[in-house]
Amino acid sequence: MMKRAATLFSALILCAAVPACVDDSVDGLEFAEPGADGDDKADGSSLSFREIEAPMPRSATEAVGVIKNADAWRRVFASDPPASIDFSTQWVAFYSAGERPSGGYSALITGLRLSATGKTLYVSTNLESPGFGCSTTAALTVPYAAVVFTPPAVRPVTNRYDDRYSTKDCGAQGCETGTVVTETEFSAS
Repeated sequence: MMKRAATLFSALILCAAVPACVDDSVDGLEFAEPGADGDDKADGSSLSFREIEAPMPRSATEAVGVIKNADAWRRVFASDPPASIDFSTQWVAFYSAGERPSGGYSALITGLRLSATGKTLYVSTNLESPGFGCSTTAALTVPYAAVVFTPPAVRPVTNRYDDRYSTKDCGAQGCETGTVVTETEFSAS
């Protein structure tokens, strides 16, 4: 058991050291690295996706990734995947915003697109924070989102993400009448 734990730990360290872990066709889970459009000169095509219900991720760590098989789903969510997901023809992108100090946060995946070369999959995310006047729960939360999509015929070899942050201004009357202010932040590559 110790040897297996040491091997897993070594694999995680290696994965963290190598930019955008490459799919080894056995693992089925790729974490995205932060990065704006720097490795391709122009945008490629956008991929259509639909939001899906998923259980809370096993880890409270901030992460963006692509799930390519049922075993990888189980590692991320600690449960069996929904029967509606066919991993032979579909992948799942997930975004966990990590642990937050209260309720009122909302995580979204706002876009999936390929680089011009098709070698990089970009996952766009947004974390909406509660702002002035918003009622929130006084508990630690882990906002997250998951979407299902059809992978492109030529599989990307790298995943990157850009994150945006917005704050809901609820004013004095509560969140229902508020407005959303968006601040764009792109992670440096």
